[in-house]
Amino acid sequence: MAKKKPSKKKDSSGRAAKAESAGKGGKSSKTGTAAKDLTTALKKSAAKAMEQLGRAQKALRKAEKRVDKAKAKAEKVAPGATSAPPASAPPSPGDAPAPAPAPAATSNPAPAPATAAPSTPADALTPPLPAPVPEGGDEPTAAWTVVRLRALAQERKVPGYTTMSKAQLLEALTA
Repeated sequence: MAKKKPSKKKDSSGRAAKAESAGKGGKSSKTGTAAKDLTTALKKSAAKAMEQLGRAQKALRKAEKRVDKAKAKAEKVAPGATSAPPASAPPSPGDAPAPAPAPAATSNPAPAPATAAPSTPADALTPPLPAPVPEGGDEPTAAWTVVRLRALAQERKVPGYTTMSKAQLLEALTA
């Protein structure tokens, strides 16, 4: 919309002066323009906010899909691990633990497992820790790692153990 030029009148001194609008002292055109500018700015801001909201919703849907995929993958690795109720949820009546079956009488009972059954999906994915190494009296062998050999060399105060190779460490520790 084209802006109208205010008509100019000449006053008694011969200079041009802006014409005043009917009864408002010339402010009505300025106020109307300012209101239109504010309305336009608000519309732009609202459009920008709606655009950002759309992007955020799209990102949320994408993240939810990734979570669903991860849950499906975890369910394949450890069935039943993702369907467990949260720790803060009260147990439902159908969730009562089943009584343990009576052990069969055998002449040679199986040893107890080294680790407990995984209770969370993260535990199901974590490999068990290696068996602890018995301390003292154990003579180093070629099966030992360099880290373990260096630790023993440090305990025995072998000079220069930090720069020795595995073979040199074995030689120094078994001599």
